Amino acid sequence: MSDWISIDDRLPKRGDKVLISISVCGNFNIENAEYMSDGQFLGCWCDRRGVGCTYKVRHWMPLPAPPEELK
Repeated sequence: MSDWISIDDRLPKRGDKVLISISVCGNFNIENAEYMSDGQFLGCWCDRRGVGCTYKVRHWMPLPAPPEELK
């Protein structure tokens, strides 16, 4: 069973921190991101100047709980 949610089914609430699945250079990647609004996610894929790279988010899921020692 997968906990991935299609963006066609629903989107996170604004400000939610989630995992997103993206395709980068033909590879499947998982990235943490914050949902901004209007289908926009703010993630960590950016160049050295902080300019965001283009990627298409198709699925997302809530962040898992952190390890016990980080709580």
